[in-house]
Amino acid sequence: MTLEEARLVIVEGVNYAAYKEMDSSLHDSDKNRLLGSEHYKAGRDVVKPSPWAEGDFEEKMATLLRWADTLNRSVPAFTEAQKLLEDEDSVIGRVIRRAKRGSEANKGMRKWGELWRRQAPLPLWILGSGAVLLSVASAASYFGYIGQGIVVGDLFGLRGREADVVAAQQWATYWLLASVSCLAGSIVTAAFAFPFYADASPRSRFIARFVLASIFSTALTALIVMVAFSIITALHRSVVH
Repeated sequence: MTLEEARLVIVEGVNYAAYKEMDSSLHDSDKNRLLGSEHYKAGRDVVKPSPWAEGDFEEKMATLLRWADTLNRSVPAFTEAQKLLEDEDSVIGRVIRRAKRGSEANKGMRKWGELWRRQAPLPLWILGSGAVLLSVASAASYFGYIGQGIVVGDLFGLRGREADVVAAQQWATYWLLASVSCLAGSIVTAAFAFPFYADASPRSRFIARFVLASIFSTALTALIVMVAFSIITALHRSVVH
């Protein structure tokens, strides 16, 4: 592998990591800056400035290179390319050294994280239980909302009970807000608990999990409401008969 080939391998790996993890590929100007020459000339109009050009460019590229290492861990040529360029006094050489220092610094954190996961193996169960409990709380709050609505219907139009009607309407609003808040909390908690789409980019992964969590939490809350309503109706009929 020549030095030029090694540079192109690394630039393309970093570009893929930017697209995969952040949904934002490098612009040609970013690639050329990392490469150290005007190699990329697509000729396309630039609609908006590159998000990678602002701030510490080399640190951003080092972060992307660490992600690229993970994505290309089964590609020997990617590791070989870095070894060839690591000692260069160039942008790409400094990026490789920064990425390597960052990877070594993160080893201790990864070891601590693995130890924590072994000591606390049920975080997903805790999140899942929290999501279910919040759905139960949402259903219970919804029954509070319905109860206050019944009170308003019974008192509406009666003389001297106007203040009671207003109070019941306020309580109905509070119960409805509580129900919606608990449902939103259940959705967010379930989104963090779901293990799906682990290989997707962070943004895509969160959106997919949020959509699934919305369906799950809403369906669970509706199921709880229907079951509870059926039980209440059955008990009411047995008392009447």
